[in-house]
Amino acid sequence: MRSREIKEETIPLNIMAPSRNSEERDNRLVIIVPYRDRLDHLKLFVPHMESFLGDRSYRILVVEQTDNHSFNKGKLCNIGFTLMSPEEEWLCFHDVDMLPLDDSCEYSLTDNSIHLAGCVQQFGFQMPYPEYLGGVFLTKRREFEKVNGYSNEYWGWGNEDDDLYIRYQLSGSKIQQRPGRYLSLPHPTSQASLENDVRLARALAFAATQTTDSGILDRINYIKTGVSPLHIESAVDYTSDGLCNLRYRILSRDRLQSAISFEQKVSDTHEIVRVEL
Repeated sequence: MRSREIKEETIPLNIMAPSRNSEERDNRLVIIVPYRDRLDHLKLFVPHMESFLGDRSYRILVVEQTDNHSFNKGKLCNIGFTLMSPEEEWLCFHDVDMLPLDDSCEYSLTDNSIHLAGCVQQFGFQMPYPEYLGGVFLTKRREFEKVNGYSNEYWGWGNEDDDLYIRYQLSGSKIQQRPGRYLSLPHPTSQASLENDVRLARALAFAATQTTDSGILDRINYIKTGVSPLHIESAVDYTSDGLCNLRYRILSRDRLQSAISFEQKVSDTHEIVRVEL
């Protein structure tokens, strides 16, 4: 089986889970996993996270896109957020192909939002660029609501995380960077579409009217490469695109352990929700 080969060849046996304090055990964390066509990865991810997080109070919520549209990570993350219980305050958006390796991947809670995946295998265990917010991002309910969530308009691969970074910067929310070391499971890669580049350029153009932050302004110059100036004349205000205009249809909602055949027993608190966008 492919999953068995991945487990034996790429996942080290000396996984180190960080210690937990009582406050962290009492605050339940929802790990939201946007998902489609990665069954081998999911069968590795869930048991691995259970072993790594130990007695931490958390649950995994997999949001699976089942339609024929291009994959939309941002929209799936927004859907996962709307499915949280009212008492759940903390959430973590987590790629299914990133596995924490050691105690540098510290899922502890602070007053700030946290980007954990600072040292990922696929990027040579370093940040690909300073504003990178992909892979694993931990935040509070009220902070995510304040930025109106992810954009719903990034179809296919790329740029939705950069757009979210802009939203957090403009809202004044602080993001703590942690140098978490993550294993990258094998997966196909692709370039961001021109449509996504244009969308991000328009978001950056709006940001330029709202801030003097040099990091955001530098990203504007970077993303303009290959994008016609005509495409970015109309700036996009993030308050009109995100949680406020989210539309989707739930096809099913099941316990993960009954919907997926794992090689070992997993917690009955985990769920998988299948949706159409």
